[in-house]
Amino acid sequence: MNDSGKGEDKMKIKLFAAVLAATICMASVTPQVEAGSRAAENFLSGKESGSVGSTATGDKGSGTDIIAQLLAAVKGGGSVKDMSSMTASDEGTVKNGSADTKVTDKKKRPNHLELVMVIDQSGSMSGLEDDTIGGFNSMIAQQKHDDIDANVTAVVFNDLSKTIYDREKLGNVTKMTDNDYHPGGMTALMDAIGTTIAKVEKYPEITNKDNKVLFVIITDGQENDSKEYTKDIIKKMISDKQEKDGWEFVYLGANIDASTEARSIGVKEENAVKYKNTGDGVRSNYKAVAELAGDIVADNFEKSKWKNNLVKDD
Repeated sequence: MNDSGKGEDKMKIKLFAAVLAATICMASVTPQVEAGSRAAENFLSGKESGSVGSTATGDKGSGTDIIAQLLAAVKGGGSVKDMSSMTASDEGTVKNGSADTKVTDKKKRPNHLELVMVIDQSGSMSGLEDDTIGGFNSMIAQQKHDDIDANVTAVVFNDLSKTIYDREKLGNVTKMTDNDYHPGGMTALMDAIGTTIAKVEKYPEITNKDNKVLFVIITDGQENDSKEYTKDIIKKMISDKQEKDGWEFVYLGANIDASTEARSIGVKEENAVKYKNTGDGVRSNYKAVAELAGDIVADNFEKSKWKNNLVKDD
């Protein structure tokens, strides 16, 4: 390459480095912006002094290191090809205005979640349809926002059970509507729990070590219509899943002694809460579950403050 070509290459490198320095600094506080401007001027005028990285941002990181390397390339007669390889090696940094911010903003959680919801739609839930539907949809929206790795199974029940979402990937879960949830009929709670456990335990990979199951039961009354499953059978099923497979069961009940009812079917008493059977109370159930789901996938179940979201009926 002739001298003219080399000079053009060096100028391209200087311009690239100056723009990169200014970009990093513009996302920082005002004093750093000013420092970045001075650094850019120095690049273009050839008055390099000190560490370019520290001049531009005030500290050392992946973004600042690459600028220093670019300056070294200029001094050593490097080419545009050298510059390209340097920037490629720094892939994954200098995003969103921060030299050390990774491409992925959301923290990667260690676990996958199987969220299972068994939701009462017996006649006594009439008048709370909008709160149930709205609460459920808000919960799903929050989990999508939190980028939780999850599948969702949702079953609504009265004297019969109906599966609305059958192990749907969280990102594919559509909004619940009044076509999905419309109260009426009796409360066959044991049948709903039993058939859902039997379904979920057959899911492929459900027993994988990093797969967490959160099984949530929401009801506003006592069992009065089951024909296939008894409390004793359900208690054994739940106890086995808790003790042998590590499933977490949560019992949210209104108009009943939730702790007593939960214990009678094997759910841990500390995972049972009596909520107020009002619109706010119903919505609070789903807000609490959204927080609990995030804590479980992050291995933070023991320290979770999910109950603080509930409107309790003490």
